[in-house]
Amino acid sequence: RPALADELLEESEQVIADAREEHPEVDGTSFVFTYFTPTDLSKVGIYGDQDPRVEIMEEFGLVTPDWVTEVVPDGQFYADVSAERAGTVESDLLLTYEETEGDTAKLAENRLLGRIPALASGQFFAEPDKELGIAVTNPTPLSISVIADDFLPKVAAALGG
Repeated sequence: RPALADELLEESEQVIADAREEHPEVDGTSFVFTYFTPTDLSKVGIYGDQDPRVEIMEEFGLVTPDWVTEVVPDGQFYADVSAERAGTVESDLLLTYEETEGDTAKLAENRLLGRIPALASGQFFAEPDKELGIAVTNPTPLSISVIADDFLPKVAAALGG
């Protein structure tokens, strides 16, 4: 079984390398992976660099801003930022999920959340597909190619790539 594990690891690493080559525009782009609760717009959920969805995006070349490690306590994968501090949620790109396509764009109209720079400038991508969202949330050797083929191109498109 160790040989099979090594083979899966090599295949996954190759998928990631190929995706990075196909989407060089994401390399070095700062991003924040967020969560918004439509019934409670008083805060923004921030996923830290110990969260698998953040880790896989970093594997594809995106970069977590330093401020995220200050907000998300060590050993935690998630923290909230008050909507009053939305302007501090700085990154080139904002990633999130949404229940209904278009919900996230409406958040830009919120007087507090609309201060998130990437949201205000339209530099965001919100995944409405639950199955794809689960693949990104819990990446495995089986889902990495799905992320590379179906999610990463949408991320690149949000950057204008």
